[in-house]
Amino acid sequence: MSVLGAVSLIVSGWAPPAAARSASSGRRIIPAGQLGGRFTASSVKSAEKVLALSGIATVAKESSTKALVTVHGPVRMRFTEAQVRSLALGAADGGGLTGSSLDSADPLPSGYPPFSYLLASWVSRSKEGVGISV
Repeated sequence: MSVLGAVSLIVSGWAPPAAARSASSGRRIIPAGQLGGRFTASSVKSAEKVLALSGIATVAKESSTKALVTVHGPVRMRFTEAQVRSLALGAADGGGLTGSSLDSADPLPSGYPPFSYLLASWVSRSKEGVGISV
């Protein structure tokens, strides 16, 4: 998964597919502390886990190199705990990016599907961390 894809999941407020749906509105009901649910102290931990699965380390501060959560595979990027907190807050507030914004940020060659289609396909089909409950 690309770093842009991992960050997109966090910023878009992605939640595990197992989230329940409201009978009246049909909207997802995401437990507090999970990505996209009501923000709690565990929201940051949820974001750190999802990022770690994609090779993104959360470190205490800019000068730190030790990951706060074990990263799977090589470390591709580091975010500070403050940056991850900001991403988790954005997810809890329903902030995010539209598919067209992602497409314009990472245009693909002519004849290829837009980036947002690839990301949506990966999210819906991947078994590498996306279906976990964090």
